[in-house]
Amino acid sequence: MLCAICLEPYDHFHVAVATTCGHVFGSNCLREQARHLNAPDLLCPLCRTIIDLNALVSIEVDADSAALTAQQQDAVVRLKDLCNAILDKDQPASQAFADDVSESHAMTDAKTVIRHLSAFAVRLHRECTQERFLKYECQKLESTMELVDKKALKAEQELATKLQQMEEEEAIVAALNAQIEEVEAEIYGSL
Repeated sequence: MLCAICLEPYDHFHVAVATTCGHVFGSNCLREQARHLNAPDLLCPLCRTIIDLNALVSIEVDADSAALTAQQQDAVVRLKDLCNAILDKDQPASQAFADDVSESHAMTDAKTVIRHLSAFAVRLHRECTQERFLKYECQKLESTMELVDKKALKAEQELATKLQQMEEEEAIVAALNAQIEEVEAEIYGSL
């Protein structure tokens, strides 16, 4: 049995623990992930349930129980076929995975295929998550830019209105100054 986080088998130094959601991981892997993420709540990497690090249960993994059944080996072959179907989409990550599997002795060692599939699934999930995050950030940025554009346009219109008002006021002031000069000229001219 392999840890779903580091993809390494369990042993005396890599202790398997079960979470409250029933998934099994390496104890140190979970604690390292919690330390690395520095988040208030650690989520299960498989089902996204909140993990209580104080409620982890140590379990023993027998090396003999890690052998794959024929049904599991068939499932591995189907998963490999699925990955080959993904390869038809010409994605670099799936190409690298297919190269790894075809160059190894994976068809005779189903555990190697599972390890490759797990690593591939983690990479694919990470890339998909990053892509969704980037799309979300782009949408936020676009909406922010639209808002800024609207505010800038409104500010520009307000400035144009104020400028027009100032020009009108300057014209009124100039007319008043002209009238004042005429009145002063009449007053001083009559003296």
